[in-house]
Formats: sequence, C-alpha cells, structure tokens
Amino acid sequence: MKKKSILNRIIVVSILFIIIVATVAYNLLIPSIRSNVIKTTGELRLTEAKLVAKNIENFIIRSQRILADVAIHVENIDPNPTKLQEVLDRYKTLLNVFDNGLFVFDASGKLLAETPFIRNERIGLDFSFREYYRKTLQTKKPYVSEPYVSTKSGKYAIMITVPVIVKDEIKYIVAGGINIQSPSNPIGALQNHKIGYNGYYFIYNKNRFFIFHPDNERIAKNDVPVGVNRLFDAAIEGFEGVGETVNSRGLHFLSTFVHIKEFGWILGGNYPIEEALVPYYKTKNEILALTIIITVVVMICSIIIIKYLNNPLLSIASSISMIDVGLGKIKRFEIDEKYDYKEFSLIKDKLNELIDNIKSSQQRLLDMAKNEAIKIIAGGIFHDIGNSIFSANARVYILKKRFADNFEVSKLIDEIATSLNKSADIAKKMLELTSSKVAEKKLVDLKEIVESTSKVCKIDGTFISFDIDCDDNLWLIYGDEISLSQSIQNLLINALQAQYGISNNPIKITIRNIDNTNGGYSNLPKKRYVEITVKDYGHGIAEEDKERIFDLYYSTKPEGTGIGLALVKKVVLEHDGYIFVESEKGVGTTFYIYLPYYAEKTLEQIKTDLRI
Repeated sequence: MKKKSILNRIIVVSILFIIIVATVAYNLLIPSIRSNVIKTTGELRLTEAKLVAKNIENFIIRSQRILADVAIHVENIDPNPTKLQEVLDRYKTLLNVFDNGLFVFDASGKLLAETPFIRNERIGLDFSFREYYRKTLQTKKPYVSEPYVSTKSGKYAIMITVPVIVKDEIKYIVAGGINIQSPSNPIGALQNHKIGYNGYYFIYNKNRFFIFHPDNERIAKNDVPVGVNRLFDAAIEGFEGVGETVNSRGLHFLSTFVHIKEFGWILGGNYPIEEALVPYYKTKNEILALTIIITVVVMICSIIIIKYLNNPLLSIASSISMIDVGLGKIKRFEIDEKYDYKEFSLIKDKLNELIDNIKSSQQRLLDMAKNEAIKIIAGGIFHDIGNSIFSANARVYILKKRFADNFEVSKLIDEIATSLNKSADIAKKMLELTSSKVAEKKLVDLKEIVESTSKVCKIDGTFISFDIDCDDNLWLIYGDEISLSQSIQNLLINALQAQYGISNNPIKITIRNIDNTNGGYSNLPKKRYVEITVKDYGHGIAEEDKERIFDLYYSTKPEGTGIGLALVKKVVLEHDGYIFVESEKGVGTTFYIYLPYYAEKTLEQIKTDLRI
C-alpha cells in the first residue's frame, strides 16, 4: 500500500489556506471600495449640485433686481398704454434675460404694455386668472411663479413679478417671463446638463410640484406619490445631501438634493447607480485579477519553501485587507521588512502601480468636477457682467435723450457708451473662454506661443525680464493657441507680481521634450510630453496654500480674484495635460505644465511634408 505523503498534505492544506486568505482579503476589501467610491462620487455630485443651485438662485435674484429697476421708471407714468409702451420698449436689451417678454399690468390684472409688442388686440386682456397675478396681489411682494404654458410661445415659462406700490396700494405689476425650456438661462440649461452619460437635474417645490424636469411632460405636474421615493420625500422635510434611492419610475440612482431656500425650491440630481459605480467595477476587476496573480505566485512558492512562506503570506493578506482607497487616504503598499523577500518585489510593484493609478484617477475625477464648477460659476459671472452692461446701456440711452442738446455732455455719454461696448466684448470673450470646450485645436509650437506671450507681459515700474530656454527640435502639441497663450500669460503675470520688489532676476522659462514612456515621472501616465516650467524668485507660497491655489476664488493676494490659476488648470485639463507646483518660502515658486506631444517634427517640416 502506497503511503501518504506528509509533504503533499502540507502543500494541499497550504494551498487551501492561501485560497481562503485571498478570498477573505478580497471580500473584505471590495465592500470598502464600493462604499468609498459612493462616498467620493457623492461628495463631487453634491459640490456640483450646490454650485448649480446657487447659480439658479443668483439668476432669479438678479432678474428680480432688474425688474425692480424697471418698476422705478414705471411708477410715475400715467396709466396710459402708449406712454407705458414707450418706457417698456427702452428695455428691449433685457429680453436676453426675459426671453418670454416684459409686461406691465394694472391692479386689476389687465395688460397695459408688453415688450416685444405683438398686436393692439392684446392690450387690455385680462390676466387676473394667472397664479402669479393672484399671488402678487395677495402678498404685495415680488413673486416667482410656478411653471405655466405661455400663450405667446406655447412653451413652459415662469413669471417674475414686482409690484409698483403707491400709497400702500398696487398701481402696476411689472413682470418678466422666462422660458424655462430655453438653454440660454440656468434653468433651461439643465435640459442639456448631463450627470455622467444619462443622469439629470430636476427642480420641484415642497408641494411636490415639478418646476423643471428634462422630461417636459412632467413639468407643472405632481406625479411622485408619497412613499415611492424616500429621499424625494426626505428632501421636502429638510434633507439635503446624497444617497442611494429608487425613483418613482423604479430606477436605481445616486441622488443629490439641495435646497434653493430663497424660493422654496429643491434641486434634485439623479445619477444612475451603474454609472456611479464604474470606478468600483473597474477597481474590483483589477483587484480580482491581482488577487488571483498573488494567489498563484504564492502557491507556487509554497510548494518550494512551504515553511518559510506561511508567515509572509499572512502578512500580505493582512496588509491588503487594511488598504483604504478613500480620497486622500490611500497609501503605498509595504511588506513587513522581515518578510520583504525579493520574490515578492514584483507583487509589491504591481500592487503599488495599481494604487498609484487609483490615486491618479481619484485626483483626475476631482479636477474634472472643479473644472465643471469653474465653467458654471465663471460663466455665470461673465453673464452677470453682460447683464450689468446691458442695464447700464439702457440708462446711457436715457441720458443721451435727456442731454441731446448739450454737446459736451453728449460727447461724454458717447465715450461711456463706447467703453461699455468694449467691456461687453471682453465679457463675451471671457464667456467663450469658460465654455464647455476649448476653441478649435490645431498643431501648435509652444515655443512660439511662449515667446510671443512673454513680449506682452509686463508690470509698470519693474524691469524684470524673461529668460527662455527651449529644446532644439521641440515636439508639437495639438491644442488651442488662444487659450494656451492666455494660460501662459496668467502664469507669467503671477510670476512678475510675486517677484516685484523682491528680486530683479529674470523669470526662468524652460520648454523641454519629456519622454515618460518608461515611467520616470511617477506622477504622470507613461506618455511623451512637452514640459513648460515657469520659475520666479519671489516670496514663495505657504505650505498650507499649495493645495488650494488652483481652487476657484482662492487667492493669497489681497487684490486677487482667484480666477487666473483656476482657468489655467481648466485649460491644461482640456488639453489632457497636467499641472504641478513647487514652492519654498523666501526662495521662489515653479509651475510645471505637461502637455501630450503630437509629432516629433517642427511646423516647417510638417508644412514641407504636406507641401503647404
């Protein structure tokens, strides 16, 4: 009878033990990964939702203030439709905000004037049946209506009203209609604002009445019964935050709810849970594959030196189960020094490479969310500037009429109008800079952009120059010259301001070809790049400020706006690039930009090849 082998039994038991350890470690890690992905994604979604809600709230408040200005000019006008129409027509520039029209009603709800003027038959029509008229008459305060189908456009609109009160009685009601299905305003823009690929935003009030929904059939309806969507109900009771829920259509979402308290509205966002968990599924599969590799390698090693590998294997399993992939918490995988055999170096390197990829993906997701925030907020700012300019133009028009006979005053008014038009043009260009995409991309030579940009950067009262060092045969990139030039200009002006009054050393600019296909730069994917560095010799950046200098509206300078560096990072991200900063107090600051290369040729060579 053949005797049993104790070695084989040990090997079998050891293999079973290894499989059990790997399985337990995998099952311990996977729920933590899912939880952290949901938490991280939820924080990003909540941040964006708060920005969207604030943008909508500011838009409505600004619109109310604009109508209040119109009401001031209507107050002393006799209830004569012709005179009221003349006054209202002066505010046609406001139709970019009130795209469903401007109106003046009397206290009984009859229409006295409207812009744009449609026909005489409408003057005198009774609109007292409208909800916005009844609410304004009842409260004698400005009011934002619920959605209604406009008789003018046939689309859903909301009406903002401001009462004109004389001797405690309503004389007129000035109103402005906004088409909430138009992408030209923050509410209608939600129609095309996707969360991921299939997610969306909606707005409702505490009466469960939909103010806005991308499914236009649901606007102005109350079709979510109590108890069907628990977070929908909780938000009505005051909840604000993120959570998993099933909506009234039976679909599973990661939902976000933010209150727009000024008007009693609630902004909701539904992100399909399958999309929200994409990073989780990807990481889960990678960890599964890696776990299998680890298990196979360890099993082979256990056959050879079973007694020596038991403890190291347990140590590895324990370390894997303790990995925390939370944002900003994940650390590189380390093996206990006494078990750090060379046989495990490949496993450790592969696991750390995976951890590095997870960290990079987390930071990239965070940067992209901040970038979207910049677009929304900055776009709103420049939109506000445009509105202010339009309002100022209306007043300039009135002044010009009033002082038409005074040559000097008329000339001064013309100069003001010219300056306003120039400011409007600047606001338009800045609005284009913060649009969802950069302008048309083409082959560009960064050396030319840097050299031309440096020639126009200066600060009065300083003689600081720029020292540009560029590689020969610099690689080309594929990008937008205007946005890249604007970004470099922001960095150069920051450098000049940082160094002004401290040092007259030239600002050092280097442009180099970087081949990172071998992974020499661990914080960059394995690609080829063109690197731009801008080094100043100023006072430097405090350690606590480094991580926030790219945040919108965060500035260390009293006069700073906190927009410049945020836009720089936005442009770099839209070119699939990376930006980093190094600084030391009292020594200076260096910014590093890495942009993916397109071709190892000069523009002249490419033009020759194409026979241009």
